[in-house]
Amino acid sequence: MLERLFSFFHGTFENKNELKKFCFLSLILGIIIGIYWVLRVLKDNVFFKVVGAGCQPSAKLLSLLITIPVVLIYSKLVDKYSRLKIFYILGIFFGGMSIVFALLMLHPTFGLENTVVSPYRIWGWLWYAFVEGFGSTMVVLFWSFTSDITSSESGKIGYPIITMGAQIGGLVFTLFFRNVTKFYGAPWVAFIIAGLIVLIPVLVHYFIRIMPKEQMGGFAGVRQKQSKRTCFWDGLKLMLSNPYLLGIFAVVSSYQIVMTIVDFQFKCLADTFLVCHKAFGTYLFDAAIYINAISILFLLLGVNSISRKLGLTASLILLPSLVAASLFVLKAHMTLPIAFWVIVFCKAINYALNQPTKEQLYIPTTKEAKYKSKAWIDMFGSRCSKSVGSAVNLLHPVLGPALFVIVSTGISLGIILVWILVGIFLGASHSLAIKNKRAVC
Repeated sequence: MLERLFSFFHGTFENKNELKKFCFLSLILGIIIGIYWVLRVLKDNVFFKVVGAGCQPSAKLLSLLITIPVVLIYSKLVDKYSRLKIFYILGIFFGGMSIVFALLMLHPTFGLENTVVSPYRIWGWLWYAFVEGFGSTMVVLFWSFTSDITSSESGKIGYPIITMGAQIGGLVFTLFFRNVTKFYGAPWVAFIIAGLIVLIPVLVHYFIRIMPKEQMGGFAGVRQKQSKRTCFWDGLKLMLSNPYLLGIFAVVSSYQIVMTIVDFQFKCLADTFLVCHKAFGTYLFDAAIYINAISILFLLLGVNSISRKLGLTASLILLPSLVAASLFVLKAHMTLPIAFWVIVFCKAINYALNQPTKEQLYIPTTKEAKYKSKAWIDMFGSRCSKSVGSAVNLLHPVLGPALFVIVSTGISLGIILVWILVGIFLGASHSLAIKNKRAVC
């Protein structure tokens, strides 16, 4: 009975090893996303305590500047090392940095015991950049690796399974670390996180060893020829010269800009009404728990079948339509509970539907597009769009709360219209590439 239900909602694999493959990949991403969810909650809680809530838009702008050298270094690693070695390099780096920040938090003078909130406390800014860097780099590397070893038909069934693992990981980690943070504090969470980060490349190494060779092949279509000469800017040049990759950039950016604006409104409301920072941190953990739980519910109900049965275009335009409807609800009722549920709903449907759909767009592309252009799109594009959203948020003190809501909603709806049009173009281009068995770029 359960097998029939799963097949109805998610489809059936032709090879049993495929299920094993995607379950293992879901475990790896579950750990990555679980770590990231915990770090994201700590990111804002620690940053607000150390630097101040009013500096968050500036922190997002700073993270954009830091992203450029990060993408360049990542591109160089892709040129020089194997996928497994890159996992090890990044795992050791981020694990080590997590220990450094844990020690800084524990420092009696510079750490969290110092209750003076000041924009001149540099380590708070670096902490914000560290969390943003981990989330973008490790997730990009994982999905690039996965799309490189996945066919289009297999991805339609397997990607939602991976996404399910990611959301379960996010739920389990936030539930567990909510209590760890409450009783032991952020520094000890950072120490535990360091060990879990180092575990990621170990699991990838084991996965590569146990998987049959036929499960490590990807898109079987004709690839475009790639230049043997490589440089830091290859991924950016390819993205700027190809409408398909620019379209993916637009989809990623549109969501991030709109949600940065909404998220800022939510956190300002939370910071205002929840005076105690401990209560504020707990509230953010609650939001993370609900987001992951509802994402899992959406996946269990077979939201991914929209892509499989109606095509990628339907999936790509559904999310912006739902986000637009949510903005009207938030504008009509600008209260903390409504903002909470708008954030939860929009992020849950994004993780359950949009994430696996977006990642399928990379399947009919070259390795250069999967690793280098994807890095620019997901890292730089995400940071850039958050910076654009933060620039809009800087109008808040200028316009005042009431007028800011009207102006930001109008800007968001304009972006959503472009988002829908680009989604239609991407869906058509992807279908044509799969039909002709030829890489888009």
